[in-house]
Amino acid sequence: MLALAPGSRASELAHHAGPLLGAAARFQRELPGWQLALAVAPDASEPKLRAAAARAGLEIAWVRGAAFELFLAAEFGLVCSGTATLEAALAGLPMLIFYRGRALDAAIARRLLRVDRIGLPNLLLGGAVPVFPELHQGAVTAEALAAGALGCVRDPGRMQALRAACARIRELSPPRRTAAAVADEILDLASV
Repeated sequence: MLALAPGSRASELAHHAGPLLGAAARFQRELPGWQLALAVAPDASEPKLRAAAARAGLEIAWVRGAAFELFLAAEFGLVCSGTATLEAALAGLPMLIFYRGRALDAAIARRLLRVDRIGLPNLLLGGAVPVFPELHQGAVTAEALAAGALGCVRDPGRMQALRAACARIRELSPPRRTAAAVADEILDLASV
């Protein structure tokens, strides 16, 4: 199963739906045994996504409000940069991370931020090069997304490396709930 996670905001869906569904169509043509499943955010406009998928001739399982469960079940994911990438890594999902937004926003971000990667798992892992493949801005095309996904799933060594990176993310994550950890930190700071 290929998990598709286009993001939750209307602007993300506007920028990502076309390239993501185009990539899914190519992926499904080349690997017809794979099922497609799309994580739909609770407040996303599912009818627009369904209409776009129908125009592309895609058979997609629609998963609303259960992205983590989808990430657990899938073999690979095309995941929009954001918290979903961290969820996917914690679920053990090899993925390609992507993000495309307004050109002006990207230009401002390039001037303000000094990072060479956008995915939370890649930021956590550090290293000379991002472990999970990433596509940004103009590079986010249907062809590039499909080629990236197909290149990974057809390479057992690459898939194993991505699964190992997911395991490393789980090791780096605190074993208890984040809210409890934050509350403890606040109480420690307040008692000083």
